Amino acid sequence: MESYRLSPQQKHLWTLWRTSPDACWSRCVVRLKGPVRPDALESAVQEAVRRHGILRTTFQRKRGLKVPLQVIDDQGAAAWREIDVRDRSEEQKEEALRDLLHAGPPPASSVEEGPVFHAVLLRLGPESALLGLALPALCADARTLGNLVGEILAPAREADDPAQYEQFSEWQNELLEESPDEAERYWNSLSGEARTSLRLPLELSAEGERESSFQPRFAPVAFTPETAAGIDSLARERESEAAVVLLAGWQALLHRLSGRAELTLSVVLDNRGQEDLESMAGPLAKALLVLCRVTGGESFADLVRKCHGALQEVSDLVEVLPPGLQGESLRPSDSPVGCDIREWPSPAGIESSLEALSTCLERCKLRLECVREGDRWLAGLSYDPLVFTAEDMERTARRFEALIATAVRSPGTAVGELPIVGQ
Repeated sequence: MESYRLSPQQKHLWTLWRTSPDACWSRCVVRLKGPVRPDALESAVQEAVRRHGILRTTFQRKRGLKVPLQVIDDQGAAAWREIDVRDRSEEQKEEALRDLLHAGPPPASSVEEGPVFHAVLLRLGPESALLGLALPALCADARTLGNLVGEILAPAREADDPAQYEQFSEWQNELLEESPDEAERYWNSLSGEARTSLRLPLELSAEGERESSFQPRFAPVAFTPETAAGIDSLARERESEAAVVLLAGWQALLHRLSGRAELTLSVVLDNRGQEDLESMAGPLAKALLVLCRVTGGESFADLVRKCHGALQEVSDLVEVLPPGLQGESLRPSDSPVGCDIREWPSPAGIESSLEALSTCLERCKLRLECVREGDRWLAGLSYDPLVFTAEDMERTARRFEALIATAVRSPGTAVGELPIVGQ
């Protein structure tokens, strides 16, 4: 077995893992359509483990070290489970489906003892099944899950082994050690207000608040087909991306709710700008602070342009900036407001569709999460129930739906005039 120091991403995650291991998992469920061969799928899962060392990695704490080492097992394997309910009643099938979609995480001890990669196949009918994958966030980000689904559903013959995460980890550590001025320069470019956590009027009282376990909840957001098409249309018009349009909409809503002009959000970036990183497994993504100044009089189209520039500035520095907030506090109300918007790949092989995706890079009291697969969006608000009530988050989700629908339909509308449901 070989051991390596943690990457900056893993060190940041380890802080959260110590208090909230159940939140620190990357998981997805995909629906499979067509004939399924369980033996072939299990074989493909184990082949993925062979190809990627991070899927055979456990985390061992040594005496005198504050953080563990990542230890790669040469002979590791995935935990594979098959559940067959093809002959059960429709009610029992629905129950099995709910259990898979809402299952708790694997035991936290698997991070130290292994296996870290867990896969389950739920067979519902002759040509209907679901595949669930789970890995500690210390071993996988959302892009890793998408890549693994592609490898499992359409295994390549005689494919070259990909670049390994331990190499990336050492490279990231060296970059941050050699470029400390870049991080300090960017951090100092943020004004005092921009560096403070965004406070929203919906927050519960922070009196007596202390460090506590993180157990996020989710309030779904739905985009109509017209809104989804409008997001893409505006992105093309502004020579930008759908993710930037949604980020601008999120900034606009937060500005309207808080009255604050300088908004600093924790935005997830894939950090895979180099070709050999595209197929790598592991936690490459970083949650980095992005500052955008919002005024009520500017048009939504102008806000999209400003968000595009702000995001580009941080993207250019993603390799040399440490993940997460500097001087971070673990008090729930001090954690950032964030945004994670991404594309889900469409793998070849077995036809599939994404049913659920959850990842965690840091503690956010409120985060907009959107993932697009083809023309379909899965979106919602992930929130800390110690800071917000479920009722307020459901209302906030409806407000975002209304705001983004109007914004993409009439991008010339001033941000201060975009409709906020209930106000």
